[in-house]
Amino acid sequence: NTPIPRMEDIETNKAVIRCKRCSSRILSPGIGVLASINLVLPVSSKSKEGTQTIEQEIPEYESFKTWWKVKSNMDFDNIGFSRVVNLTEGEHTEITKLYERLLICSDCEERVIGVALLSGDVYLCKDLVDNNGASTLEHDFAAPAGITLEYLKSMQSQMQKQTAKSKTETSHDTITDAKEVDTRHEAADVADAAAHEVICVTFVDKVLGLRLRNGEAEQRKAFAGEKNVVIVQEFTRKSNDEGMGLLLPAEASGKVKVGDIVQDVNHESVLGLDFSEVLKKIISAPRPIQLTFRRLKKQP
Repeated sequence: NTPIPRMEDIETNKAVIRCKRCSSRILSPGIGVLASINLVLPVSSKSKEGTQTIEQEIPEYESFKTWWKVKSNMDFDNIGFSRVVNLTEGEHTEITKLYERLLICSDCEERVIGVALLSGDVYLCKDLVDNNGASTLEHDFAAPAGITLEYLKSMQSQMQKQTAKSKTETSHDTITDAKEVDTRHEAADVADAAAHEVICVTFVDKVLGLRLRNGEAEQRKAFAGEKNVVIVQEFTRKSNDEGMGLLLPAEASGKVKVGDIVQDVNHESVLGLDFSEVLKKIISAPRPIQLTFRRLKKQP
């Protein structure tokens, strides 16, 4: 009889596991269990469409023996899965016929780094990942050069105060203090406060899932004839291994709606800017980031 291993004999990953190429976080400490099993991975798996899958021709394989076994697809912090694979040719058929999907880094998609079997077992190749990745928050949400931790804490405190104040303003559906509003749209705020809602949302994630575009003439007219306003065109989603779209922070917040006008980025007005300029500000701004939206209220 095979003895049941004791808990102290089971070796798990002690550090964050990251992609060797882009340092994307793949697995948190203590999730993967070290396993020894003979499996093979294709050297390259890019399809013509750019989706990770097996080419029509027989791919080249590389053999590996040391793996991190993961209980479920949902235990990964960040991973990509290929479509269902059907490998029935080549010298490794006896192994590859057990494969269901291949694993890749969902950020850089450099190469196949693991496999999900038809049995439900999931294996991440120990030799193809960084097994001693940094576990700091700063590594996952790297601040731009020159931004200190003290500065981020100060900004977070200011945003928390502003968010609390904005909730009060939103509950009354008006702007209670026009003097604190940027002078570029002060006149519009005073004249049209009853027709607009102000929504302030703070995000910590780098990717928000917003697709923006320039507003129409009617929307520009509503803001004192600004040369341009930028609106939320739609939300983007991230596909999981089942092909379903995962909600990204903007849509998941439940506060942002399609058609909302982007008014401020970290308390700085962006009215009058082109959508590409606004998008650049959002992407380059340090996290946490506060976005302020204006929404035209429906007339009764």
